[in-house]
Amino acid sequence: MKKHQQPTPLQLITHLAAWAPLVILIFDFFTDNLTANPIQAAQQRTGNVALVLLILSLACTPANMLLRLPQLLRLRRTLGL
Repeated sequence: MKKHQQPTPLQLITHLAAWAPLVILIFDFFTDNLTANPIQAAQQRTGNVALVLLILSLACTPANMLLRLPQLLRLRRTLGL
C-alpha cells in the first residue's frame, strides 16, 4: 500500500485553478451576471472549462517528454478529476 504523500504547491495551485470557474459561476448566479438563459450560460462555461482541463491533462505527458519535468506527471490525475 502506498504511503500518502503531501500535495505539492503546484498541485494545490492546480486544484484552486480548477475550482475557480465554479466559484465564479456561483458568484455570477447570485449577482445576476448570467445571461437571460442561466442554464445555457452555465453549460457553456462548464463545457469550456472541461475542454481546457482535458487538453491540459492530455498535454502533461508530451510536456514531460519535452521539458523533462516529472512533476507534470503528478498533475495528470489532478487535472483529469
